[in-house]
Amino acid sequence: MKEKNNNLLQKIKLLKTSLPVRFILLAIVVNLVVEMFCRRSVAEGFKFAATNPLCFLYGVMLILFTLSFVGLVHRKAFMVTLICGIWVIGGIVNFVVTGFRHTPFTAQDFRLVKYALNVAPVYLTVGQIVLIIVLAVIFIISMLVWWFRAPKYKEKINYFRVIVVILSFWFVVWGTTRIGVSVGVFARNFGNIGNAYDEYGFAYCFSNSLFNSGIDKPKEYNENTIRDILARMDELESERDEYRSERDDMIEEESRQQAAESESGTEENTDLPDEAESIKETDAVKQENTNKATKERPNIIFLQLESLFDPQLLKDVEFSGTVLPKLEWLYKSYPSGFLSVPSVGAGTANTEFEIISGMNLDDFGPGEYPYKTVLSHSACDSICYDLKQYGYTTNALHDNDGTFYDRNTVFPQLGFETFTSLEYMNNVETNEIGWAKDNVLISQIIEILTGSESRDFIYTISVQGHGDYPADYEIKEDDITAEGEAIEEFKRPFTYYINEIHDMDKFVRNLIYALKGLNEPTVLVMYGDHLPAFDITDDELEGGNTYTTQYVIWNNIDLKKVDEDIEAFQLTSHVMDMLGMTGGAISKYHSTLRHSEDYEDYLEGLRVLEYDILYGDKEVYGGELPYSPTNLQMGHKNITIKKVSNSDNNFAVTGENFTKFSYVMVNGEYADTIFVSDDMLLVGGITLKDGDSVVVVQKGKDGIKLSSTSMFIFRSHQ
Repeated sequence: MKEKNNNLLQKIKLLKTSLPVRFILLAIVVNLVVEMFCRRSVAEGFKFAATNPLCFLYGVMLILFTLSFVGLVHRKAFMVTLICGIWVIGGIVNFVVTGFRHTPFTAQDFRLVKYALNVAPVYLTVGQIVLIIVLAVIFIISMLVWWFRAPKYKEKINYFRVIVVILSFWFVVWGTTRIGVSVGVFARNFGNIGNAYDEYGFAYCFSNSLFNSGIDKPKEYNENTIRDILARMDELESERDEYRSERDDMIEEESRQQAAESESGTEENTDLPDEAESIKETDAVKQENTNKATKERPNIIFLQLESLFDPQLLKDVEFSGTVLPKLEWLYKSYPSGFLSVPSVGAGTANTEFEIISGMNLDDFGPGEYPYKTVLSHSACDSICYDLKQYGYTTNALHDNDGTFYDRNTVFPQLGFETFTSLEYMNNVETNEIGWAKDNVLISQIIEILTGSESRDFIYTISVQGHGDYPADYEIKEDDITAEGEAIEEFKRPFTYYINEIHDMDKFVRNLIYALKGLNEPTVLVMYGDHLPAFDITDDELEGGNTYTTQYVIWNNIDLKKVDEDIEAFQLTSHVMDMLGMTGGAISKYHSTLRHSEDYEDYLEGLRVLEYDILYGDKEVYGGELPYSPTNLQMGHKNITIKKVSNSDNNFAVTGENFTKFSYVMVNGEYADTIFVSDDMLLVGGITLKDGDSVVVVQKGKDGIKLSSTSMFIFRSHQ
């Protein structure tokens, strides 16, 4: 009996000292800690391990795979600490990131580091930034010290055996992943990335985002498949026209009734009865514009409203006033519906991508930003190229940095001819947390419309509603306030938010008023890019979900009020349908097939087209992409130098369209520049000599040059 006990104790001791067992136990602990951070709860971490053991053990296996690289170095204890530390830091970063934007941390975020640094002061206090820097420095110093003090494995490393172990682990991970995806334990692509992290765990989802980008080649992709899709589109064009006719007939009576209701006082709900009435009083003008629009296409403006949703959709939340009076009236009076967007709390560029390109972000890698991947080097089918065939100029507007999400280099790939960013705007007001107020966009839009002889397409991206909403916001006496359990935990930042979007609603009212004054046929498509980063759940909303905003199509050409809930990637096609226009391959596909009975088949066909256009053989175009990047002009107005005047140890530059982001260069070197007005800049400490070159450069806060004037050669006798 005593011998049996001794044998048992020896086996237990051997088990405790067995290297593989210790690594397995370590991987389990690390994965558990990571999931606790990701789920923001110790209990939820254990719950995930207990209720979803296959996904939890898969995460353990991934951590073990990374630990297998320990065998390649002599300082094994150091390497174990480093690898485990990186996994835990990943969990902590995810904890922090989801607290700000409600979208998990993915490998694609490494492409956005420079933008994160730019906006960090908005989301973090100085103390928090200092704390992060201090902790990072402590970690680096600790690892350096540990590198020198960690025990060193003295025996010769059998690299062949270690590499065999690593490759074996890799084969097991690869095989398990393929089997897991094929039987439905895992998904390769995520429709809702937040839910995916909850279901599959951090290790799998982050690793997937690391290696999975772009669109996988569909199994059925070949020339014949593309031909079949094109033939189907041609066949259904006539059916689409019949559908439009039937749809218009069905809603004709409903439109009359809604018009009657509006005339009988629906406008009163907007708190802007005079403005609503003035719209109704322009019936004669609208008829005139409708006739004109049959000869000339209307101006088309897309207005992407930052973080906008109707907070009065929240259940059991009472407001002291109407938050969006103008927009609520517009929803009732013009074509509108819910818009399914690809993200919540953040991800403006991805909603933007879906709208402009008509492509489904679900078909790309988890957390991918196509602006940072494929569109950095490839032109893409878009509404811009579609509208160019109708003689439109294509313009982009954004009251934020021009380099954010690399828009200054991506927009040429999407067919934009001009891009006017914050660096090209004057008279910019900012809100309490430093974002530009959207009212500045009105003058920019009007200038583009009046400065062009052709019809214009303007894609406008607002920024005023951007977070991070101040947790210590001091509620003012005239603020709209809210009461309800759903918002109690974030009442102060929510109060800031609803008053900010109330101001955006006034901006919408003022923009429509300005557009009516032009007396030009115009279509204005407005929508929110995503919900704000508050802890709102689906069951707290009266309509839609956390991945839906609302859109509305204001117009003065009597478009029928067609209310339809659609995907973001279908919106531009929907608008072109209403205008009787035919777009490119993607737009035409949506136009003919999005109402098909087999919706999954429709989505799969879309994925085939997307792959063909971006990564495949361009079969849909006969083998050659018909689009090429545009020569993008930054700013819709030219910045010019007219005169340079010397004075005592300084000089003045006179010209046109200068802004606070205008900087003078003398002989290729930046000079200290003082902005005086839009037609004058001063430079101190320099006296020009004959032959000196002077250039005015538009440069953003990140120091990147966006554009420059022609070189001006100074002559003292001029």
